[in-house]
Amino acid sequence: MGVMLGVFLAGCASRPLTEGEMLQKPAGMNVTMGIGYMEQGRYDVAMEKLEKAIREDPALPEAYVAMARLYRLLNKPDVADGYFAKALRLAGDRPDILADYGIYLCQARQWEQAEASFAKAIANPSYPRPEYAHTAAGRCAQMARNIPRAKSHFLAALNISPFYEPALRAMAHLSYEMADLTMAQSMVERYMHAVSNPDADMLYLAVLVYRARGRFDVARNYRDVLLKQFPDSGQAARLQGSR
Repeated sequence: MGVMLGVFLAGCASRPLTEGEMLQKPAGMNVTMGIGYMEQGRYDVAMEKLEKAIREDPALPEAYVAMARLYRLLNKPDVADGYFAKALRLAGDRPDILADYGIYLCQARQWEQAEASFAKAIANPSYPRPEYAHTAAGRCAQMARNIPRAKSHFLAALNISPFYEPALRAMAHLSYEMADLTMAQSMVERYMHAVSNPDADMLYLAVLVYRARGRFDVARNYRDVLLKQFPDSGQAARLQGSR
C-alpha cells in the first residue's frame, strides 16, 4: 500500500509526520487499521475504521486516500475519485499524497496522468522519498508497457538510493526479462549485499540469472539456499529435480 502515514497541520496544506506520530492520533490509528483490514480483504471492517477516522479528523488526507482505494476495490470509481479529490484539496502539493495519487491513477490505467503526478512529487525538493516515487512510476510504466520509461525510473531511484530494495528488485527482474544479463547480475549482487535474508523470489531470480550467465556453481548455491529456506514455495517447486 502506497499510503505514507502522516498527520497534517490545520488548513488546506499539510506536512507529513512520522509513522509513530501518526499512530499516536486516534484518526491515524484507525487509518492504519483500515488499511490493514483492506489488505486482508475485510472491506466491511476497513470501511468502518476509515469512516471513523474521517469523523475523528475530517481534514486528514490519508483517510481520504485510503477510502479512495477502498472504493476502487469495491468497483465504485466515481466515489473513489471524489475521495481522492478531497485528499488532494486538503494536502495541497504535498509530494507523498501526489505519489499516492500517481499510484491510484496507474491502477485506473491513466498512464500519462499518473506519470505527471509522479513527476510533480519527484520535483518537490522537500520530498524525502523520491526513490519511492521513481520506483512506483517505473512499475506503472511497466504496466503501460513503456519499458524505456520504466528502466529510467528504476535507475533514477537507484541513483538516489543505491541499495533501495524495491528498485533493485524491479530493475533485476526487468533486466532479466530484457535479456540484459550483465545488468541483471549486477542488480542481483547489489540486492544480495543489501538484504540479509533474501526471499524466495530473489533467490529464484538469482538461480536463473547465474545459470544464464554460465555460472552454474553460484546458481547451485542459491538453489540450495532456496530449497532449504523456502521448501514449500512455488519457486522451490519449479527447481525440484534440477541442478
